[in-house]
This record gives sequence, C-alpha cells and structure tokens, in this order.
Amino acid sequence: MISPIPDIALSARSERKVAAWHLPGAEAAFEGGRRALRAGFHTHAHDIFQALLPWEPDHPEVLLELARTELAMDRSAVAEALVQGLDHKALRSPAVQVLRAECALQRGDAVKGLSRAFACSESFPKNSHARFVMAKTQWLGGHEAHAEVQFLSLAGDPQVGARACAWSVFCGWRHDQQESVADLFANLRRDDVVCEGLREFGHAALDLPWEPSDRVEPAARTRCADSWNGLFHREYASTKAAPSLAGGRILV
Repeated sequence: MISPIPDIALSARSERKVAAWHLPGAEAAFEGGRRALRAGFHTHAHDIFQALLPWEPDHPEVLLELARTELAMDRSAVAEALVQGLDHKALRSPAVQVLRAECALQRGDAVKGLSRAFACSESFPKNSHARFVMAKTQWLGGHEAHAEVQFLSLAGDPQVGARACAWSVFCGWRHDQQESVADLFANLRRDDVVCEGLREFGHAALDLPWEPSDRVEPAARTRCADSWNGLFHREYASTKAAPSLAGGRILV
C-alpha cells in the first residue's frame, strides 16, 4: 500500500510498536478473529471484533475488521456505517476505500462500486487490495483477459494472494485451461472459505477430486461454491450484472 496518505495496514503495524493492547489477550483474540473471518466463521469473528471494539480505541483495524465481517455477512449498509466512525485519515486510506467499493458492488450499485474501485487504484496504484478489487470490477465489466493478468500478478501477495490465486484458477477454468492452472488449484489455501468454495465448485461442476477441509465453515463454503457457480455460467460479464455476483454477495 504505497501513497502520500499513510496506508492503514502499515500504520497499524507501526502503531502496534507504540500503542499497547489494553485488554489482556486482545492481540491474540484479534488474530483469531481474522482467522475466523477468513475461514467463514462469521458469527465467531463478529463476536470477537465486537467485544474488542470498546477496549481498543488505539487500534482502528479492529473496527475495520468488524466492518469486513459485516460485509461478509451481507450487511453492506452496516459495514459502511461502521467505517464512518474512523478518523479522517483512516477514511481516506486504501483499505477503507476498497471496503466501500465492495459495499457498493454488494448492494448492486455497480456504477458507484466501479467508480470507487477506479479512484482507489488511481490513488494507490501499488496497493494490492486496490488492484484486487479493480481486477474483479474489470472481470465484471467484460475485460476477463485484463483481469486474469492482474489476478495472476497478485497470486503471491501476502495480503490478497490466496483469493487472487482462486480467481486465477477460476479464469483458467472459464477458458477450459484446467491443466495450466492445476498447480495453482493444488495450492489453494485450505483455511480460506473462498478457496474451499472454489474446490467444492470444481468437484461438483468439473468432477475434480476434493476432500472437504475441516478448517472452514461448511455452510459458508457452500455459499461460496454457489457464487462461483453463478459466475462461471454467466454468458457475458457486465458491471450492470453486479447483483448476480454471489446473489448479492462479494467474493472478497
């Protein structure tokens, strides 16, 4: 995340050096909440971040993760309302701008979602989250080849790599290139609900071998599989079709 405006993730890392966690065990709980969110245990993640919020005013990433959890639970309006409580500098950060773009896409406002994603990628061209959400909007807009290049370039990123890798595999499948993405597919994270949802979809639709991981929430995984299925069978991509993305959900 590179910008004249400090990146929220970099700020958070710097902040941890000087700002103590007020509640004993809070930092470990926060990381546990992030793992729960990634794995699709949304209620558990929500409870953790909600409990930490009043105790950790010096750690704005707690509120941001709570907002991301609300988004994952299909509550984009609540997610947007939460981030409005951040200070002005944080509101202008790429992390919050990306979240707001995803909220707009989730509620079906493709024009605003695209506008926000584009503005963020213009302001923060090297930010991986901004590039990732822009690649998804490119895909929705029918520019699948351009989007696929972006997904592949992000596949090794420590922040968005797991899900960019899943999108790369998905793009390869859409173009009947299963062999070319076989290694990527084999290395999808087993503790990421979106990646496991793609595995479930690949098993059902493409008869690929799959053994369900016990590290993700089964119902959330199946919802992601349904989302991949809807995307895979679209005859064309269009930003106007954004509500069909996961039936109103965003595969972040």
